Amino acid sequence: MELLDVGLAEVRSALAHISEKVCPPYQTALSLMEQRAQNEKFSGHLPTGLEGLDTALCGGIPFGVLTELVGPPGIGKTQFCLKLSLLASLPTSYGGLNGRVIYIDVESKFSSRRMIEIGITSFPELFQKKEMAQEVC
Repeated sequence: MELLDVGLAEVRSALAHISEKVCPPYQTALSLMEQRAQNEKFSGHLPTGLEGLDTALCGGIPFGVLTELVGPPGIGKTQFCLKLSLLASLPTSYGGLNGRVIYIDVESKFSSRRMIEIGITSFPELFQKKEMAQEVC
């Protein structure tokens, strides 16, 4: 204020003008949720099969957003991701999305054998068909 020889009111006005130009308008969580619900592409969820988690997530892992799974080593993050990959690739008649999955594994923990084990345990009638296990993995 001293260097530019301006008053406090002018500084506040300049800061407000700069903030308006460089910062996006604020949005409430409710408005973001309403926007997502309006867009059909992002309104679905992939149920995890874990009732408590699906309830907490309002139906499962939401479509159309990046979901980060974090936690200490050994709590099942990799197993959970394998199960989600399996669920996404299963036929819709079995509760899946009949989709394709790209599994990016930066820790080299992916195991197609483990994926088949999860499939056999979760969907034995489907994974008894050898070709299905190979197709999914």
